[in-house]
Amino acid sequence: MPVNNAAGAVVTLMDTSNVDTVFIAGTMVKSGGQLVGVDAVKVARLAQQSRDYIISKTGWSTSRVL
Repeated sequence: MPVNNAAGAVVTLMDTSNVDTVFIAGTMVKSGGQLVGVDAVKVARLAQQSRDYIISKTGWSTSRVL
């Protein structure tokens, strides 16, 4: 516990749950600990479509896909 090194404490003891608000290039992207303007359902759908595409190109059985 580096109590005499604030930067060290942040780097070694914190994670994303400790971040309340984030601005990138002047645009708020996280507020109150939650992402702003992110469609989580769409992100999940796109990730699944990408996974399915990659699996289809490998020739693996789709029964292995969760």
